[in-house]
Amino acid sequence: DTIKGKMPEGMQLRNYKKEPLAFGLYFIKGEFIVEDKEGQMDSLEDALRSIEG
Repeated sequence: DTIKGKMPEGMQLRNYKKEPLAFGLYFIKGEFIVEDKEGQMDSLEDALRSIEG
């Protein structure tokens, strides 16, 4: 699965970057466009947590 493929309706991935963390681990820093509605951040977090890898 990809981040863009998991985005809930009304949200957009604006930009992302893979950066080194430590000991060969990496993290993804992303910029998201989210509507100003209740529960939108929870929906985004749930979508991101559902991605394997």
